[in-house]
Amino acid sequence: MYCPKCGRELPADGSPCVCGAEEEQKTETAIHAENIGEPGGKETPAFPAPVNVPHVDLRVRPRTPAQDAFSALSASPLVLAAAILMTLSLVSSVLASVLHPVDFSRMLPAGDLVARLMTVRFNTPVLSLIGAIPSLLTLIGVWMVFASGKKKSGMPGVGGLALLRVLAIVSVVGLSVLGLLALAAAVFLSGAFFQYAEQIEWAALASMGPDAMLAQFGGEADETLLFALVAVLAAACVIACAWMILIETRVLSSLTAARRLAVSGVARRKASVLLAVVCILRCVADLIDLYGQVTLNGPLGAAAAGCSALASLCFAIMIFKFNGAVKRLRPKEVPRRA
Repeated sequence: MYCPKCGRELPADGSPCVCGAEEEQKTETAIHAENIGEPGGKETPAFPAPVNVPHVDLRVRPRTPAQDAFSALSASPLVLAAAILMTLSLVSSVLASVLHPVDFSRMLPAGDLVARLMTVRFNTPVLSLIGAIPSLLTLIGVWMVFASGKKKSGMPGVGGLALLRVLAIVSVVGLSVLGLLALAAAVFLSGAFFQYAEQIEWAALASMGPDAMLAQFGGEADETLLFALVAVLAAACVIACAWMILIETRVLSSLTAARRLAVSGVARRKASVLLAVVCILRCVADLIDLYGQVTLNGPLGAAAAGCSALASLCFAIMIFKFNGAVKRLRPKEVPRRA
């Protein structure tokens, strides 16, 4: 026979191997017998089970400080106040356009133009509701952002940010198409203006008085002046579309920065400061427009303008707070070795 441990041949007299394998086996057997205890008892485990250890779901990734800051800002009273003010502004604006249609007789003298305008029903309930659809979708997105901030574990919800990003993209596309159409109209009308301008004696027309110019308005000068006026309006529309596209792209970049922070948990990009400045300017413009809203749409119109101004101010403050959190939580870059 041979030793199972070292492979030596065992002595013929039955004595143990010189490597001591038999003695180690006897020691392990004795320790096992002590663990068994009394007959019929249970075997004592070598390592006792842990007590009061909380359950950890390994499928949920722990939050980062940046995600906690994002959730805190999303569920802050500032976002709630902005959502409530936007709701009040939308409801007041729709009610004002339905209950208090625009009265052109207060702004224009009596005449054929006023009579024609009064025959057209502006601000009907259907048109008011259709015009309020973009504002309604934006309001839903803001409320979704506020609700996502209430989530205490896992990745913060980004459904509201996704909806707002889709609206910003649609606005950019629509404004681009409108700007291209206005640019084409401006170029065409400018060419028509220069073509008709060659046929008019401008020196003689300028020497006329106002009455004579009005008398000539039905002649050759009317088409030229009309082309010039429409071309200027089309050019102004192109400039306005370009400015609004710039603002919408800033909105889109800011929403993208917030979404990446919520998903990745790393604060890297700030929101657009230009967007915050535009929000402040819109707040001032809405406050200035209060008197005009009272004149046109009554107290409801003024309430809509006031709520819109305060909501714009809340958004400006949120942008500054978001940028402050990004600056505080942004990871420090490791200097590269030369």
